[in-house]
Amino acid sequence: MKLLKKACLISSILVLLCNLSQVYAEPADVESLKNNASYYQYSNGSSRLNYKISPSETTYYLYDSNGNTTKKISSKKPPMFTSSEYSGFEAYRLGDSSSSTFWSSNGHPVETGQEWVATDLGENHMISGISLTPRTTLGFPKDFKIQFSDNAVTWSDVPHQSYTNYVNNGSVQSFKFDSSVVARYVRVYATKLGKDDMGNYYFQLSEFNADLSNIAASSSLQGWSVNRLTDNNTSTLWSTPAHGSESATEWIAFDLGNMETVGSISLTPRGTYSFPKDFKIQTSNDALTWSDVPNQSYTNYVNNGSVQTFTFESSVLAKYIRVHATKLSKDDMGSYYFQLAEFKANITNVAASSSLIDWPASRLSDNNTATSWSSVAHNNESNTEWVILNLGSIKSVSGITLTSRATLSFPKDFSIQASNNAILWTDIPNQSYANYVNNGSAKNFNFTTPVSAKFIRIYAAKLNADDRGSYYFQLNEIKATLSSLKL
Repeated sequence: MKLLKKACLISSILVLLCNLSQVYAEPADVESLKNNASYYQYSNGSSRLNYKISPSETTYYLYDSNGNTTKKISSKKPPMFTSSEYSGFEAYRLGDSSSSTFWSSNGHPVETGQEWVATDLGENHMISGISLTPRTTLGFPKDFKIQFSDNAVTWSDVPHQSYTNYVNNGSVQSFKFDSSVVARYVRVYATKLGKDDMGNYYFQLSEFNADLSNIAASSSLQGWSVNRLTDNNTSTLWSTPAHGSESATEWIAFDLGNMETVGSISLTPRGTYSFPKDFKIQTSNDALTWSDVPNQSYTNYVNNGSVQTFTFESSVLAKYIRVHATKLSKDDMGSYYFQLAEFKANITNVAASSSLIDWPASRLSDNNTATSWSSVAHNNESNTEWVILNLGSIKSVSGITLTSRATLSFPKDFSIQASNNAILWTDIPNQSYANYVNNGSAKNFNFTTPVSAKFIRIYAAKLNADDRGSYYFQLNEIKATLSSLKL
């Protein structure tokens, strides 16, 4: 084992310990958070703390110097990592949901020592604040700041969350952010420590909790919190800080919690004030990489003061929705802002890989067999298109019915697939077809065994021509047949 001096990347999982002074550490083999693999271990010579992580649980194993297991602690909280730990006061205590136990850093002879505590949320989340349970009035830092990161290497300070000569009264300390931040990691970075009851300087905590939100913004004016956008109160407002000109970039993003099919968004403005002139609506699966929603970019937009609803030609499949503004408008005092009262994402039950203008995916579930959805046109049959049916929750499905556009543009090669999260898809047994012949009637695809799924997808890999010779995927209706089989 060797002393770690910086964060290390092990099989794409970041080790979080930095600048240790007395604690030795070694990485264990890691595949991913989903594989229950050993994640990290601390060792100080007399004991070792090892982590195992799954999406729903963190398990800590404490070993003595001979390698014997002395404790196994399971926690529903995300894993906690620290800059150092004092033997007998290990990091697992931050996640054991007991305010009577506490973690402690190594001791320092003076208060000007650097120590930190971080949590790994497993994926990006919108974080609205953190709550820290101190060890009574002891060992709480005087000078510190709250930071966030996507990769545990580059850290950014949370605005207005840097503290000097902080006084801890011994109760739970809650730190609410003016604007939620989007991050996988959040930490408290202390540069001036507090005393314990023996007169040495430490960073000590009983519990660390990250508070998650479903809304975030590029910035927020103090007192005009972004959480107002989802409080169902149109008389409260979120606002960015003021800008001296209209040419400024600001955004708001909404976390749907899971992958969902979204057909539109509704924005409630602050009357006719401070609604952006130039903006676009975007989607993302991870809040890092964003894609523009087709035909949802606006220039010199005029807001009439009523609720503004933006309906997508093709419902999108996403976990995050964002409004990205690049030209702002004035408030009643003449400064430039982005201001809103409410933000709402409208979930639909269908989505498609693409949609031809005026042939929206919403037609697939309008109970009208005379209306059609269409993908965009292709020059040849070897192209991929898909449609997704969102059942709203996991259900037992015994089959689907597809109503084609007569004999036109029904795929030749396709598979029917199922998923609980719209990320990992499984082919339904005996439901993959090659050179399928469409006779124009409604098609019932009955599954050999009912499947449990939230989403059903028809994934086409070879298309068919319409009456003008271009290649499309076109349908009039899609319906699922639910089974009485209990999940």
